[in-house]
Amino acid sequence: MLGASRTASALGVHRHTVRHRVEAAERVSGRRLSSAQDRHELWLALQARDLGRAGGSAPAATSGRAGSDRF
Repeated sequence: MLGASRTASALGVHRHTVRHRVEAAERVSGRRLSSAQDRHELWLALQARDLGRAGGSAPAATSGRAGSDRF
């Protein structure tokens, strides 16, 4: 894992702790954090979760016609 030592230093934990936590996150999520696509999908999922917790909702999609978002 690249950057485990720097991450550990920034968090004030041992580098093995960082590795263990990343491996645990990969097991739980079924994603590889070394994959840019997997990281992006996880980020999007977390953003969607946070929107739901905030009580917000995504804007309604419209087809460009007035009143089309009512149905």
